[in-house]
Parts: sequence; C-alpha cells; structure tokens
Amino acid sequence: MSDVNYAGFWRRVLAAIVDSLILLVPMIAVMYVFGILDGLFESPDTRAPLPLGFVVFSLVVGWGYKALLESSAMQATPGKMALGLRVTDLEGGRLSLGTATLRSWPWWLGSVFQLVEGILGMSSALSTIVSFAGLISVVVVAFTARKQGVHDLIAKALVLRRAAA
Repeated sequence: MSDVNYAGFWRRVLAAIVDSLILLVPMIAVMYVFGILDGLFESPDTRAPLPLGFVVFSLVVGWGYKALLESSAMQATPGKMALGLRVTDLEGGRLSLGTATLRSWPWWLGSVFQLVEGILGMSSALSTIVSFAGLISVVVVAFTARKQGVHDLIAKALVLRRAAA
C-alpha cells in the first residue's frame, strides 16, 4: 500500500464520540423500558443492579455496531464514515467479522467481565482492570507510527483516512 494516510488519534476520538452519540439514543430508550432511568442519579450504594436483559442488550448492540459495520462493505461505523475513515487489514482489504470482533475488544470486554462479576456476585475489580486495559489500548494510537492501538496490532488492522475524491 503506497501513500497510506493513517487516521490520527484525535480524528478517531471524534469518530468515537459521534458513534457514542448515535448509540445513546437506543440505549436511553431501552433504559427507559427497563426503568433504569428512574434510579440513575441515586447513590451507587442504593441503586439496583442493572437488569441482565439490559446488560446483554448493550453488549450485543455495542459489539454489533462496531464489528458488523467495520467488517461490512462500508468498513466503518457512521462516526468513522463521517470523519472519512475506514478500517482495513494490513493490505487494505476488508476485515472478517471475527477479526473485527477481536479488534473491538476494548469496547465490550470490560462489560463481559462486569456481567460475569454480577452473575457470580464478585467485586468489580477484574472488569475495572480490563476496562483500563481497553483505554490504554486506545491511547496507544497516539504513539505508534501507523496510528495503531493495541487492539489494532492484535487484529492486524489499520484505520485509514479515505482518499479525497
């Protein structure tokens, strides 16, 4: 791949913010249905645990949004498309769904651990550590030559700026 234009850290952050805002609408609607909004501003000590159905819904939606869209012919989420980005393998090709799932771990793995901890009645220490590792994985983008996070390196993926038409 010649003349590769890697997507920088801040452009990727902006794309993530756009995607988060898009996902916020269905999440708030489902939170309303589950009655989660009622206790949202209560003390964490008195707040009821999140319903299992909501946790599963949020995991499926979060995974599906990223992995399905980034492995599709679009090769991008709406946030990435809005900022002129696409996700590729190291040769510029499309990611498989499995590779896109692997690449998206910083966005869903902490929630999986949180779900398991909730089911088993464990403390949230492990999910906190996994979520922090996901954050570090994303921040690494700012410091690598090809603007890859740890999740990109593991999945052998790149996030590129689309060529100007």
